[in-house]
Amino acid sequence: MKFCPKCNRLMIPRRRENQTVLKCPACGHEEPIGQQRMAIVDSISSEKHHKIGVVKALRKAPSHEEREMFKEEYYSIFLETLAESESEESE
Repeated sequence: MKFCPKCNRLMIPRRRENQTVLKCPACGHEEPIGQQRMAIVDSISSEKHHKIGVVKALRKAPSHEEREMFKEEYYSIFLETLAESESEESE
């Protein structure tokens, strides 16, 4: 990995005739590689290897018996609060 001496950008290896040169994509500066060995390594982070699936649970509709039970509970709570509010008004 080498950076351009003119603009400090990363230089990319390019093939020119029979030799490989490092060329800056921004300013076009070129340098011969010479006897240096180069290897192109492409690594992928472990986060990109795994995909996470999100499953949304479907809410089950209450049965007829459950709805009737809820109605009875709400009705009894309503009657209690109604009785409390009437007793407060009469005082």
